[in-house]
This record gives sequence, structure tokens and C-alpha cells, in this order.
Amino acid sequence: MAQLGETFDHTQVEPRDNLDPVPVGVYVAEVVESDVVPTKNGAGQRVTLTLRITEGPCEGRQIWEGINFQHANDVAQRIGQQQLAELCAAVGLRGPLEDTNDLHGVPIRIKVKMSKPQEGYTPKNEVARYMPLDGGAAEPAQAPRTPAAAQRQPTAATPPKQAAGGSARPWQR
Repeated sequence: MAQLGETFDHTQVEPRDNLDPVPVGVYVAEVVESDVVPTKNGAGQRVTLTLRITEGPCEGRQIWEGINFQHANDVAQRIGQQQLAELCAAVGLRGPLEDTNDLHGVPIRIKVKMSKPQEGYTPKNEVARYMPLDGGAAEPAQAPRTPAAAQRQPTAATPPKQAAGGSARPWQR
């Protein structure tokens, strides 16, 4: 027997959320957290995402995803960059991605699948596709055909970026 050193009132603590994977399907969700971290071997970088389901019976549940956008393995890097491009297109981002915060707060559709069980681990959710909210396939952004300096100049079709704290959301840029 061991003394806690204080009184712990379990009735004042909310139980943990359901940690079972959500059923396979398509959900409306939004990115609520993101980070860029080194890969396990330190030779690349991953974008880590927390997506929250915003509608339906799984509303409020979260899915965690990692995208290898820089990787020592060319195939892993290509797949990761394709995933990240698909997410950028789904949120309507125009132009290059410089800050993962630009992915936050935009309702999108995600197709959720179940991973194959790994040794010692149960299956988990993975995002198989990122799609715009309207349900259509995300169209990848076309590479601009103008010199880099011209890309930074606003035109009538591309309004200038708002200053920090401005009212334009990333998908409106």
C-alpha cells in the first residue's frame, strides 16, 4: 500500500475519450494542430497533423497523421509530397505552403482507412485522401510559369496577403 500524499477525488475528473479507431469512411474534418518534426532516423522531416471530425456521429473525435515530405527514400518522399499537395489543394491554399498553420481551421473531407496491424499494435486510423468540402477531387496546384520575382507581385486575380492579424484566411489568398 502507498499513500498518495494528497487526496485525489476521481469524481472531479472526466473519463478519457474513446480511443478506439473511428469506422472507415468519409468525414468532414479540419486540421486543428500541426508541427514539423524530424523523421525517426533524422534524415528527413514530417508534417504531423491532428484532424478533428466536425460533423456526424464521430464529431469531436480526432485522427493523427504524419506526412513524410522530406525523406531519404525517394518513394516515401514522393508519396508524402503528394499527400501534402493533396491537403493543400483540399484547403484551397493558393501558392506555396510556408507555414502549416495555413492548413488549420478549413473544413475538408477526409477518407479514413484502417492501417494493417503492426507487430504488437492494433490497427489505427489513417487518412487515405484529402478532398475539398464540396466532395470533388482536390486538384493539385499548377506550377506557375512565370519567374519567381513575378510570382510575388499581387495581381487582380491574386490579392496581396493580409498583414499578420488580417482578416483573409489562407484559402482566400
